[in-house]
Amino acid sequence: MTTSENEARPTDGTLARACETFLQVRPPLAAIVHRDPLVKDCIRHQAPMLTRHPNATAATDIHNLARALAAE
Repeated sequence: MTTSENEARPTDGTLARACETFLQVRPPLAAIVHRDPLVKDCIRHQAPMLTRHPNATAATDIHNLARALAAE
């Protein structure tokens, strides 16, 4: 989770390097899930984000990622 794409880039780079090292694949950045305080609520209640808070920012990001992956 991140607050912006600029903040996400270092994490994406670290993950991409690990994938290159161990899997010989460099995956593209598929999406950014923005930091959302409602995620903690879902964890505390052991409930899926898209069920408990379907209109939350993080839920929207997850939904958009799933839609993009399904379109590929």
